[in-house]
Amino acid sequence: MVKDTRKNIIVGIDPGTTKGYAVLDLEGNLLKLTSSKNISAESIIRDITSIGSPVIVSTDVIPAPKVVKKIATATGAKIIYPEASLDFKRKRKLTSPYGKELKKENLDKHKLDSLAAANYAFKKVRNTLEKIKIVLYEENKQHLESDVRTLVLKNNISINRALQQTRL
Repeated sequence: MVKDTRKNIIVGIDPGTTKGYAVLDLEGNLLKLTSSKNISAESIIRDITSIGSPVIVSTDVIPAPKVVKKIATATGAKIIYPEASLDFKRKRKLTSPYGKELKKENLDKHKLDSLAAANYAFKKVRNTLEKIKIVLYEENKQHLESDVRTLVLKNNISINRALQQTRL
């Protein structure tokens, strides 16, 4: 198996005729925010995989739309979606930490919805990511962080199990 050395990323997707997508790294930094009319899932996959390796694909609605499932399946990412579709107030709160970056953007609803979805997913896994850092630091295995993050987030396994698998 060839090791994927690309940066792990979280992708938020707003499907529809005009699709928006946001890409965050696993520290929650915004790497890309875009929207386009009639863009194909394949084009989105090409673009996001040129940025990094998706570990999570997220949406702001329930159930996850087909295009979100298609992108997650194609990239091997886990899907995260809210318990209930995000309302405007919640989306606004989820996008507010990115105020500086958003001032530079030509914003539209699709970009904001995809960013809200990406940040929702990031907030869902943030504690797990912190626990991974702590465990790896305690065991002096920080060099395995990327591999352990990938296994834990994509496969929903424990940190210790992921550590065992990276040692094999």
